[in-house]
Amino acid sequence: MNRGWRLIGVEVRSRARGMALGVAVGLVWALSRVTVPFLVKVAIDRGITAGDTGALARWTGAVVAVGLVAAMTAGGRRFLAFREARAIEAGLRLRLFAHIQRLDFAYFDRSSAGDLMSRSNSDLLQIQNFLNMIPFTIGNAVQVAAAAVILVALNPLLA
Repeated sequence: MNRGWRLIGVEVRSRARGMALGVAVGLVWALSRVTVPFLVKVAIDRGITAGDTGALARWTGAVVAVGLVAAMTAGGRRFLAFREARAIEAGLRLRLFAHIQRLDFAYFDRSSAGDLMSRSNSDLLQIQNFLNMIPFTIGNAVQVAAAAVILVALNPLLA
């Protein structure tokens, strides 16, 4: 079991830059998602002021800009998560295929090729699904933490 985790670790480290970029984009997504409602609050509070006709337009522009950042990073986070997870799965699949080719012919007399293919495919799919969720999980955790901080900062008793 430890050899398997080490093997997964080697493949993940080979794609560490892409995984880190996916997590970073997920963090920007999370923070922008939390920022939009806060900006709406500020726009309502400060958007209509006497003598400043452009205040509402500026705050609306800020909400739209941060909303665009949230939309772009949502797509980027998904793209990077899937790209890296599939690349890691492909690397593991190549290693597995090379290992299967090195097995003795007697092994295939004892084991069904269909069982071997089914098991390897489902195991690799589970690894890919786990890796897909890393940027999503980290982003969601940061989003919940940031929302909690904002709620406590705005009204500790109500939070």
